[in-house]
Amino acid sequence: MVPLNVGDKIDNYSIQEPHKKGSFGYVYVVQDLITSSFLALKQYKGVEDENLQRFERENKFLHDLKTHKNIIIPFSEIVRTNYPYLYYVMELADSNLGDYIIINSNLTDNDKLKIFNEVCEGMKHAHNKNIIHRDLHPGNIMIVNGNEIKINDFGLSKNFGSNSFKSKSTVWGFGVKPPELVFSIFNEPTKQESIVGDIYALGIVLYIMFDCLAIYVTGIRSKIDQFLWQRKRIISDRIDQVNISERNDLYIEWLKSFSPSNKPDLSFTISDVNLVQPINCVLRKAMDLNFRLRYQSVDELLIDVKNIIT
Repeated sequence: MVPLNVGDKIDNYSIQEPHKKGSFGYVYVVQDLITSSFLALKQYKGVEDENLQRFERENKFLHDLKTHKNIIIPFSEIVRTNYPYLYYVMELADSNLGDYIIINSNLTDNDKLKIFNEVCEGMKHAHNKNIIHRDLHPGNIMIVNGNEIKINDFGLSKNFGSNSFKSKSTVWGFGVKPPELVFSIFNEPTKQESIVGDIYALGIVLYIMFDCLAIYVTGIRSKIDQFLWQRKRIISDRIDQVNISERNDLYIEWLKSFSPSNKPDLSFTISDVNLVQPINCVLRKAMDLNFRLRYQSVDELLIDVKNIIT
């Protein structure tokens, strides 16, 4: 599909800024010609494939969750009148959390914890509605109106509630896939097993907020691949070649190979010495490589986060 250009019109919207390429198509800054307000228009690329289902699911889940202040507000259902130009409109974000943290280098440790608290509140709402995000990272957390924190991009999400838009997919975003799912130890993760996967992703978000390089985070996948190559001459992308019982055994063996000292550490990036230990404790429990030892709900995580915030 040819992207739209500045000045082009689609229904009641005028394209104001060039597109940004996304997984499903393009995102534009548009002006509503009736209200004069500026919005974001997400346009689907117009191919009938699995991504279309994800595009539809994303819009549906945003509508299901839109009453919460930490979820991006959709302003329309998917509009199909100009097929193949399928699109929907939503509130316009200033930036994503990753860019915001880099630009606002003067944020205090407490400022970052307050932002993280807002992210957790949004995820708690989603989980209470039986929706697991499965692709949470700073690029999918938006800053709106200068300081409002809102979660977006539910295209890979799964609803464990109603049958409507219930996905059988086990796909997770590459960068946030927890070790137990990299090892593929479940035939299909349950809701609870998926919740602790989202909590692992929340731990990654917290880590990146204090350390943008996130070397520890990116190193986990490579350590798994190195381990699997030594044991089975395969990498994690080929783990399904191994039967599920052996995958579980490999996961347990890999966990035992880690020394207790090999844990995420933000000691050198936290400015307030009084916050080093409590933040590290939260981080390590959220990102525990053993899913059974993580926080088992966002409620549990929030209790510890709120106790740290001053």
